[in-house]
Amino acid sequence: MPSTSSYAVIGDPVEHSVSPQMQAAAFRASGIDADFRAIHVRREDLPSWVRAAPSTFAGFNITIPHKEAMLELVDDVSSDARLVGAVNTVACRDGVLAGYNTDLNGMWALLDSLQFEVTGRPTVVFGAGGSSRAVVAALAARGATVTVVNQTVSRAEALSRGLQARSMEVSKPAATPPSKPPELRAVASGSKGAFYAVSLAVLMVNCTPLGMAHLRDQTPLPDGVSLDHQPVVIDLVYGGPTALVRRAWRAGCQTFDGIEMLVQQGGASFRIWTGKVPDLDAMRQACRDALEAR
Repeated sequence: MPSTSSYAVIGDPVEHSVSPQMQAAAFRASGIDADFRAIHVRREDLPSWVRAAPSTFAGFNITIPHKEAMLELVDDVSSDARLVGAVNTVACRDGVLAGYNTDLNGMWALLDSLQFEVTGRPTVVFGAGGSSRAVVAALAARGATVTVVNQTVSRAEALSRGLQARSMEVSKPAATPPSKPPELRAVASGSKGAFYAVSLAVLMVNCTPLGMAHLRDQTPLPDGVSLDHQPVVIDLVYGGPTALVRRAWRAGCQTFDGIEMLVQQGGASFRIWTGKVPDLDAMRQACRDALEAR
């Protein structure tokens, strides 16, 4: 354990992250003297960075595109991280790297806050990366029918097959596990299958980078698809209304950005690192203040 309490979020890109402000607020509210920084780590530099991390950091978060790769770089893996196939939180304890996935809890908390029932209903998840794995697992645990839409359909198929086999293992005290494995399917972005899935979905979640600053005007929606059926739209990209959110607004959809899931998963990370209950209100306000200051 490093002598100073230092934490970080790593990714490529990572400059957009408000996790440093959010976690700093949580540390202040709990009276903990610690710092939290955002660090740009390229894919090819990830293994060496992780090996050196215990000498400096007590823990760190992982964002795009390193969550899946991190699974093979930690010493211990939690059951949730193994189920999802991705690690977004690491605790460094006496030189041992313990990997967790708090995105799963974040999505559950977001569904709870919306009071939105997905059991037996059609949903769409765009993307097949680390965040989408957690979102699909969370929806599957609630008994939703999930269509994974991804540009590389083989990745979406692999995600669906893995979670189909293990979805009954996901449990949460406040949730009633489904009586049978939910239906999971994979389709290619822009395909007729994607068009059909979006046309039926009651809930859509964007887990791709489309809408981030460098992809600001792009959306994962198939060309020509209508949102007149007004699905709930959750875009994990935050920092202002994305093209997807603007499109959903025009159709009268209820929309949410990624802040609440960010706060909930960040709060779970904070508990892992410190053993303390975080001040989620302080964390939410810090995110809003950081975004307004940009």
